[in-house]
Parts: sequence; structure tokens; C-alpha cells
Amino acid sequence: QVRGQLAYSQRLLVSRAAVYLYSNADFAVAGRLLGESALGVYTMAWNLANAPVDRVVTLVLRVTPSVLSNVQHDAAELRRYLRVLTEGLSLIVFPIGLGVALVAGPAVSVLFDKRWAGLAMPFRLLAITAVFRCLFSVSSQVQVTIRDVRYLMWQSLICLGLFPLSFWYASRWGGAGIAAAWLCLYPILNSAPLLRTIRKIEMSKREYLKSIRPAAVAAAAMAGAGLAAHHSLYRVRPLVELIVESALGAVVYLGVLLLFFRARVDAFAGLVRRRQAPANGSTGARGD
Repeated sequence: QVRGQLAYSQRLLVSRAAVYLYSNADFAVAGRLLGESALGVYTMAWNLANAPVDRVVTLVLRVTPSVLSNVQHDAAELRRYLRVLTEGLSLIVFPIGLGVALVAGPAVSVLFDKRWAGLAMPFRLLAITAVFRCLFSVSSQVQVTIRDVRYLMWQSLICLGLFPLSFWYASRWGGAGIAAAWLCLYPILNSAPLLRTIRKIEMSKREYLKSIRPAAVAAAAMAGAGLAAHHSLYRVRPLVELIVESALGAVVYLGVLLLFFRARVDAFAGLVRRRQAPANGSTGARGD
């Protein structure tokens, strides 16, 4: 029994160490090959692109391990939690990540001076990558819960071998090239573990895709409206473009959700309210 637990912990430790190393390899490559100035621009782009999504993901993933561990032997409950978590997070992070990517150009022009001229493109690419990171982090939690850590370890080691090489090759195009390597490689390398996880908990691909469909459709409509506005407003001041595109994107996203997916949104909102009701009731009882 101890041997089994040690093997599980060792594989999980190796996996997390590999994730840490390849997640920071881009900074090492940028600093070594591009110089301090380019490293500063890339670091700023990374922080700006990932901070909003990371705040949401951290709040969720802080509690999911204990919740999932309670149902680790119940495939139906694991499917339900994965579906609900994926749908809820996608409704939040899709508009954040894609919205930030759409307004990256005018936002950088408004908030930064000319010294940060190369910030917009890596900022845009890393914001889109952050959306994928959020979705794959949920399935990764389920993979750990069902103790499929041997596969997770080898997948992380493969990423450790490929990401630094891709960053090194892409660095010839500057920070934007390194950011593009993230966007091109990350979804591909993490798709196989996702498919393996949903297969192990007996979840169909259609069921999983259905959970992200509302957010994906609404975000696509938002992106189309944002691009149309961008081409229409290319002669106006960046501040005006930033305000118009942000407002238009929010209206289109919410409008598509309420118009085509109202039942799904109401069902998810009802689930959240039911989860909050017992906590509010117990708080009131203690106060009385």
C-alpha cells in the first residue's frame, strides 16, 4: 500500500516539476536570446494576458481537488462536475481572454508609451492561450483524481522536451514568436490527455463540446463584431476604439447568450443560486 502511494506521489511530483520548468522556459529563452528589453516586454505581456484568467481559475481549482476526490469512484458524478465546471469557466474566461485579445492593440496604445510598441502581439496571442490553459486545467484535475498520473507524468515530460525547443526556434521572431509557439503547441499537446480523461470517465466528446458551446458561439460572435468594429474605427483615437470595441463586445456576447442559450444560462444561474442558498441559510442561523 505504501509503495503504491509513493509511486503516485512521485509521478505527480515529476509531472508538476516538468510543468514548472516548461512553463518558465519561455522567460529563460527570451532573456538569453532576445535581451533584457525584449524579456521585459514579454513578461509584461504574459502578466497582462494571464492575470484575469488566473484569478478565476485559482479560485475554482482551490476547492475542486477535495470536491472531486469525494466522487473519484463515481463516473457519473465526475462527468457532471467536469461538465458544470467546464461550462461555468468557459462562460467567464472566453469573453475575458478573447475580449482582451481583440482590444490588445488600442489598450496598449492607451495604457503604455512608445517603449512598449512590441507588446500588443504577444499580449494578444498569450490571452488566447490563457483560455486553453483554463479549460485543460479542469480536465487535468479530473485526471489526477482518477489517479491517471503515470500518463500525466509522461505527457508533462514530453512537453518539457518540446516547449523549450519550440521557444528557441520561435525566438527569431521575437516575443511574438514565443507567444505564437505557446498558442500553436499547447492545445495540441494537451488534447490527447483531455480525450483520454473524458474516455476514462465514460463521457462522450459531444457531451464535452456541448458544455463549451454557449461560450464558444457567443465568443465567436463577439470576435466577429470586434473585428468589424476594428476595421471601421481604424482612423479614430485608440481610446475611442478601446471603449467602443469593449462595449460592443460585451453587448454582443451577452446578447447571443440570452438570445440563443437562455435556458442554459438560466439553468447554470439556478445551480449557482441553489449552491449559495444553504450557505446563506446557515450564516443566518448562526447570527440568530
